[in-house]
Amino acid sequence: MLYVGGNYFFAMAPLVAAFEQQHPQFKGRIYWETLPPGLLVKRALEEEVSKREVVSLRVKTPSIEALAMNLSGGNQQKVVLGKWLSLTPKLMIFDEPTRGIDVGAKAEIYRLMRELADRGVAIIMISSDMEEVLGVSDRVAVMHEGDITGFLPREQFSEKAIMHLATGRKAP
Repeated sequence: MLYVGGNYFFAMAPLVAAFEQQHPQFKGRIYWETLPPGLLVKRALEEEVSKREVVSLRVKTPSIEALAMNLSGGNQQKVVLGKWLSLTPKLMIFDEPTRGIDVGAKAEIYRLMRELADRGVAIIMISSDMEEVLGVSDRVAVMHEGDITGFLPREQFSEKAIMHLATGRKAP
């Protein structure tokens, strides 16, 4: 629900379809910018949530109205996370969460992931970065050719143990 340059994040298709059914003159002509203010989104609530997520995630932006594409890669990642977090998820899946972002933004993403886990949100992180896997994970599931070859608790983490499983061999 974080407002960024006119893009709203949530499934609007059923609401738009219902509106089009009630108002056939708009069928096929509904664009986010043409919807009457407040019809589908409570602007004040949207701004409140946006401001809260910008502060919470430390997004560096000139305003909540800024286009995400004009932000740095790390801040774009934070905007995406803010959209999901506004939905108070029970599970978050991070797929290569820090690929292509700077060291400072990586630290912020890791901090956020830890905070979420501490609040009881289940986190699944998919990463090909061994250092990231070893540094962030509480438990690791290792796959080889589409099958899980083993699980490792934190106390058994090592690059050698993970590579052993990644090559298709069973846990030592």
